[in-house]
Amino acid sequence: MRNLFSIVFSAVLLLIFSGQGIGANGTLPPGTITHSDRTVLGGNIAHYRFDVVVGPGQFDVIRLHRVVREQVPHHPVRTVDGVLLLPGAPNFFESIFMEPLISQVVAWDRSIAVFLAKNDVDVWGMDYG
Repeated sequence: MRNLFSIVFSAVLLLIFSGQGIGANGTLPPGTITHSDRTVLGGNIAHYRFDVVVGPGQFDVIRLHRVVREQVPHHPVRTVDGVLLLPGAPNFFESIFMEPLISQVVAWDRSIAVFLAKNDVDVWGMDYG
């Protein structure tokens, strides 16, 4: 059974490789990842962010998030379950599902995204363009 990561990763790769390169007006094709980063949240939990072009406009970019438990850096554990968390507008994934990480009041591991990742759930999220 394919997990959520496999499905999302396959879809992103399909979008990336279906493009024809930079368009005539200098825009990137949909599916192009323009930025990615990785942050260790604590222990063996990591937060990945990917900025993905979804259209020709300046603001046609979404940010995908992944919070996952790792065996070693950049090698997530195999999971059977996954979840896609979508915040309501105008909020962002981090401010809704990782709020305790922003505030110094609550411990880092009280975030729902971190809790799920610690329990072998592959957590994905998205910020809208």
